[in-house]
Amino acid sequence: MLWLDYSKETKQKTVVSGTLSGVGRKMLIIRKIALVIGKLLPVLQRFTVETKVTFGLTSGSGIVGHDKFAHLFGTARELFGISRIPGFTKDAGQKYLLKTCDAEYYHEADFHFGDTIKTVIDVVEVNGASFKLRGRFINKRTGKICVTAFQTIAYANMQGRPTRFPKWLKILLEFSCSIGVDAEERKNINKNDGAAVFHHRVVVTSGMTNAEKNVSHDEYAKIMTQAIELFLLSRQEDVLARSLMVEDAYYKYHRDFYFGDIIFIELYAEVKGGETVFKASFFDRTGQEHTFGRQRVKFSNN
Repeated sequence: MLWLDYSKETKQKTVVSGTLSGVGRKMLIIRKIALVIGKLLPVLQRFTVETKVTFGLTSGSGIVGHDKFAHLFGTARELFGISRIPGFTKDAGQKYLLKTCDAEYYHEADFHFGDTIKTVIDVVEVNGASFKLRGRFINKRTGKICVTAFQTIAYANMQGRPTRFPKWLKILLEFSCSIGVDAEERKNINKNDGAAVFHHRVVVTSGMTNAEKNVSHDEYAKIMTQAIELFLLSRQEDVLARSLMVEDAYYKYHRDFYFGDIIFIELYAEVKGGETVFKASFFDRTGQEHTFGRQRVKFSNN
């Protein structure tokens, strides 16, 4: 959080000086703007958008698929930029780029047809050339946080190279930064327990990519679910006779895959009571992990 010293003593010194240099005038203007923003701090810290769950958002099970939240977060993020960043609609994509460096999604409960998703977006971290957004997807009726997501976003020039924020934008983001955000418990969540039970590969086609030609984040939930189903079929299990219910899920994105790449998936399974925890690592041909996924599932007979 950025704090600016704007004491009476500072004001007196400014008055005594009589005239200000160009730099001094700019700093004084920035401080005045910061003071105004400070008064609006409670409003600036959170941005909210509501979405009604329609059939188009739901899967065959009648719940919002995990792959939909990357799209919901992306939409809310754009609306946040339009609402909070001056000149965003004119300058974003023309003078600078906002590139997602990594992303995480924690799925704890489901949304169903007819529910209202209240998406709350806030800035939780600001650095020299990047900032982190948190998105909380809340069931408006119950108040329960069903999904929590994070995206680290880099400020880049039109050639895609990260560059430092303009001072005004950095100040704006710092004043928008939420205070006292608790760290999430993630102990051993990325640890692959047990043996690799299934290996799968997918070639990236154009239908899996976005405008930047990299694989959209919402595709990984689909790929992981497909890998689990193929694993079950490889064990000659009757998939149609059993229902697979995802209790919670987590996805962590490190690097991108692009059109024409081959995604190598290594799937792990660990049985705990009546549940199975699947963990998947998404590698490139060099063995470097790009994405990690985890799903805790229950099986029941149809």
